[in-house]
Amino acid sequence: MKRKMLVADLLCGAGGSSTGAQRALSELGLDMELVCVNHWPVAIDTHQRNHPEARHYVQDIATVRPHLLVPEGYLDLLMASPTCTHHSVARGGKPTSDQQRSDPWHIITWLTELRVKRIIIENVWEFCGWGPVDVRTGKPVASRKGEYFHAWIETIKRLGFEPEWRKLNAADYGDATTRQRFILMARSDGRKVHWPMPTHRKRDGAGTDLFDTAKPWRPAREIIDWQIKGKSIFNRKKPLAPKTLARIYAGALKFGWPEPFLVVLRQHMAGQSVDQPLPTIAANGNHIGLAEPVIVNMKGKSTASSSGEPLPTQTAQDPHLFSAEPVIMNGRKGNQAKAVSTDPVPTLDTKGGVWLAEPILLSQHNSGAPRSANDPLPTITTGGAATEQRPGCARPMLIEPFLMSRHAEGAPRTVDEPTPTQVAKHSHLLISPYYGSGSGETCTSGEDPLPTATAKARFGMVVPITHSDGSNRARNVDADPLPTLTTANRGELAFITAQHGERDGQAPRVHDIDNPTPTIAATGHVDLVQATPEFDILFRMLEPHELAAAMGLNTDEAEYEFAGTKTEKIKQIGNAVSVAKMKACVKAIMADAALKRAANDNKEANVAAA
Repeated sequence: MKRKMLVADLLCGAGGSSTGAQRALSELGLDMELVCVNHWPVAIDTHQRNHPEARHYVQDIATVRPHLLVPEGYLDLLMASPTCTHHSVARGGKPTSDQQRSDPWHIITWLTELRVKRIIIENVWEFCGWGPVDVRTGKPVASRKGEYFHAWIETIKRLGFEPEWRKLNAADYGDATTRQRFILMARSDGRKVHWPMPTHRKRDGAGTDLFDTAKPWRPAREIIDWQIKGKSIFNRKKPLAPKTLARIYAGALKFGWPEPFLVVLRQHMAGQSVDQPLPTIAANGNHIGLAEPVIVNMKGKSTASSSGEPLPTQTAQDPHLFSAEPVIMNGRKGNQAKAVSTDPVPTLDTKGGVWLAEPILLSQHNSGAPRSANDPLPTITTGGAATEQRPGCARPMLIEPFLMSRHAEGAPRTVDEPTPTQVAKHSHLLISPYYGSGSGETCTSGEDPLPTATAKARFGMVVPITHSDGSNRARNVDADPLPTLTTANRGELAFITAQHGERDGQAPRVHDIDNPTPTIAATGHVDLVQATPEFDILFRMLEPHELAAAMGLNTDEAEYEFAGTKTEKIKQIGNAVSVAKMKACVKAIMADAALKRAANDNKEANVAAA
């Protein structure tokens, strides 16, 4: 009968290290006998549900006698995760005590009472600065930083081990979290410690080398359950904290959210109402829809078509083709449009934002081209003034654009009058109404000078917006709601924040969902921020099954089973060891045992054959 690898997991918690070791040894072709110790009954309950074959002990590590729990007298591998909360910076400077930081010394008892061949110890990186605590302040003594850690390392060396330690990132081994931890590995048999090679790299660094086989970091997008919707950040019974709103705003800026969301966020942070007009959002939901000029046919079904398409047929009856084109106005200098003939150009800064709208002349001959007001008038025909009964008798007409606001009941204004108060960018439209002028004329882009428009009193005006259904219908933006937009069903407008608290002067920490989640702490405060097509912003904490997937506990094949309340589940996950990283470490340090097992199997097979 083949001997199983005897493994102990001290302060095993929910079982991150145990799960990693199990997967590693299984891939190496080795069987495992597992001994688990933890003082929290809820964590042991979870561990038993997922590792029913293990020996479980609900006991404080400080009171344990190792030779009673492991009567075999030896261990092939000892794994331990001493309490890290009183070393971690995530504690936020709260007072601590030497007793709360003493768990690593209890590991020494296991190394003296048992013959231990290999050890893997996990903790926060700040563990390297372990030293005495001032009893008056509850804070570590800065001048004695690292004193206890070095004493502890020397003790391990005197027991026959050669310890090595490194900072390892869980994302480098396939977990969807950038959790970085102190990992110490050592052997007592004189053999060299082998460290695992990273299998993943940051997305912009993966695949840069022809012979590089590393995969990109696993993104948070893969572990987020997009079926769960958050709650609006607005109109909450308990408003979000200012720091949380600051993180949301910082993330919206960093990841290029459309301007409407920045507007409502600024208004909300300033305590203003968000029930104000906003610019159009394009149908893909990813940018501001600076609405494309459209041609409106006032005949028949009064449909609208893009200015990039040919004009509809212009009949000989009343003119019925009109254009409405929005452009961006400069809201500086008191929101006042200046006449170019009498006033200087407003101050130009690096953002630009000054456009010229010039009066033009139009002749209604079929071949007539628009002319600048500075050019001579075209030939005037003998037909005199054009009338509805004599549409062929054309005359030159002076065209001047005017300003249409979406506010103040939409009253038109000439460009010589001040623009109304602008509550959101892009919310004023400079309208150039078109009159019928032949079937061959097309519209120009908003990047070019305004196209020709007539001054005849009867005209149609349309404020175009984008549509999600691809139709050419017109929509009244004052009366009709926005159409349904393609939104972030896979996080196109979403990001993650970590609520561990920033240090003084540190920028709000926001994370792209195309990268792994940030470190998951025992409080579980990893928040998802997501935009919606209604200019709303949804906010929620990641759920336990999402956090478990980020730590590698949940897989596509099976979901880890947790005991306890939601809060207790999150605490277990935050205190757990990331599975893929521990799997890599166990596989590296136990590889020689697999080779020895394979050699023995071959020897036995040869003996049997002989």
